[in-house]
Amino acid sequence: MSEVNDIDAALSDKELLHAIRHQLKKGPSQVSLRGETHAPLSAAACDWITLLVHTQIPVHVHLDGHLETRGLALALLADQTTFSPGTTIGKTACWSPLLAVLAHRRLGPGGTRQLLLTDDPASVLNTYGLLNTSALANTDLKSALHAAIELPFDEALAFASWLPSGPSQP
Repeated sequence: MSEVNDIDAALSDKELLHAIRHQLKKGPSQVSLRGETHAPLSAAACDWITLLVHTQIPVHVHLDGHLETRGLALALLADQTTFSPGTTIGKTACWSPLLAVLAHRRLGPGGTRQLLLTDDPASVLNTYGLLNTSALANTDLKSALHAAIELPFDEALAFASWLPSGPSQP
């Protein structure tokens, strides 16, 4: 069972980075973050964003309360995102250059435009399969998705052919 890090809006980007690194050092089967994230993104967020982008184990995020840019960033980074009932997303949560770059990596250009221009970011996340997506919270699929992003198509295809097919445990 993996440890869950409780996060809140008062956590600085440096403290969030430290919490994620601390969890990863324990060798968990997944990174689990839970809490309210109505903080904005700052330049210091680049460190924890990069760490989560390159993490080879599944990332699970459970968000509640009122979300702003940090919450959306965590939702875009996670392999499995869940919201508590009543969770809201701020109308200006998508107005961030850092979020635009992250959204482009995860959603492509069309999805990024939708996310940046919508009044309902949760619906865009849901449309692109980013909410309640437990099927992607397994290591083999995460590795294949990383390969598809990072490698030329031929190499990613060859890499994926060596991974086991079918459901596996996270």
